[in-house]
Amino acid sequence: LILALWVEVLAQHRRDGRAALPRLLAAAAVALGPLLYFTWWQWRYHDFWAPLDAQHAWRPGGTRVPWDTIREAAKLAWRYQSWWLLDLTIVGLAVIGIVLAARHIPLTYTVYATGSIILPLLLPFGGRPLLSLPRFAAVLFPASWGWALASARRRPPEAAVLVAFAAGYALLAYLFINWQPVF
Repeated sequence: LILALWVEVLAQHRRDGRAALPRLLAAAAVALGPLLYFTWWQWRYHDFWAPLDAQHAWRPGGTRVPWDTIREAAKLAWRYQSWWLLDLTIVGLAVIGIVLAARHIPLTYTVYATGSIILPLLLPFGGRPLLSLPRFAAVLFPASWGWALASARRRPPEAAVLVAFAAGYALLAYLFINWQPVF
């Protein structure tokens, strides 16, 4: 979020000549919440990085470059299909939507959406690299805008997009209601 806010500050500075430094500092202040949280861990348990160290149990694979995560996800989706294929499809649709929107929306939104996809790709889950990523991608409004902009130009037709996305949401709702481990 900080990176997207900095992009917006610089865009406003170029457009209106607004002072950039105070706004850059205000955008960086978003990091104060996590910093205070880590400081509390240092004060209480003498371990500043404890919350992040705990994540190693959940994400034992360590960090990876995003394209390795996608490659591994595609390999597993081909092998196992089911949940792995569903994860890859949803993330793929989100990435395509972001690309479709990138030229037509403010850079701030593109940076926000791209960062929201790339960050989870850096920390894949061992046997299911895209686990939780579809849930994160579902709320990325620039991806939805991309599909809306594309269908407004009739590539693909609006009805096809509406039917495909409604069917997808219905399938995901059905799986969720029936306690399937979707995300």
